[in-house]
Amino acid sequence: MPSTGATVTVDEWLGDDRVPPVILGTDGSSASLNAARWAAYIAGALHAPLLVVHVLPGPGHRHTPDTRPWFHGPRLADPDPAVVVRRTALIIGTCSAPAVADPATEIATGSAAAVLTERSRRARMLVVGAQTAFGERRTGPTTTGVVARAYSPVAVWRGMPGHPIPRERPVVAAFDGSESTVPALVQGFELAEALGAGLEVLRPRWGVPGGRYGAAAVVPPSRISGSMAGMAREHPAVRSNETTVAGSLAHVLARRSATAQLLVVGDRRATGASAAPGPTVMFLLRHSRCPVLICRPG
Repeated sequence: MPSTGATVTVDEWLGDDRVPPVILGTDGSSASLNAARWAAYIAGALHAPLLVVHVLPGPGHRHTPDTRPWFHGPRLADPDPAVVVRRTALIIGTCSAPAVADPATEIATGSAAAVLTERSRRARMLVVGAQTAFGERRTGPTTTGVVARAYSPVAVWRGMPGHPIPRERPVVAAFDGSESTVPALVQGFELAEALGAGLEVLRPRWGVPGGRYGAAAVVPPSRISGSMAGMAREHPAVRSNETTVAGSLAHVLARRSATAQLLVVGDRRATGASAAPGPTVMFLLRHSRCPVLICRPG
């Protein structure tokens, strides 16, 4: 694996026989540096390589300090891409397992959302910081863009900056039995097993509307129970339980995020140029207190 002293392209770095990497999108901001710590934690648990991607604005994507006043958070202290990736790699090296302590890096040019979306084609997971705008009342365009269009699951880091990762807390997954939420159930079990964590599966009460931010699908309870039982058999080491909830699933998940280490949700929107995250996902990107993993139907 290339060291952090040299940059690579993802095609140069990945071979056909490689385990798909966890890919971290970074811009040197405090949010992306906290996301780096979490990405190293996940990559180590999955025994997956870690690739750090920093994107420089290309023609038509340039920003000056006066043209981005709506972004929330401090501007970059040093826009030099080499400094950004070195700082990110240093943070990863001080807090990660030996297998991912020396991540590969790539410096690309263009639209950050477009570049990261393309890299996600070959990723186990794409990790980005919680970029926000207008005082956190809206989700920033890069975060929204990759969540809407990425081909792999996308983890958006949210949490307490600088605080230890809450490894002892459970993974919480939302599953209503529909095809669009099966990937969230699968990822929930896989990640809970890899992290040595418990898994709590939340499902809407059958036939009860889910509220403004997530209407419950009318799915036979037997189908949900069958899916749960099947995944539990495949992952016998995972301590899992199922909870039925009424009302807005998005609000329930947001409250549950205070005592979870990760939320895993599906999104019914199809991947594509005109795709947009659904309302439940957008609500969680603004209100979750822990990282959120968004999984799309394959």
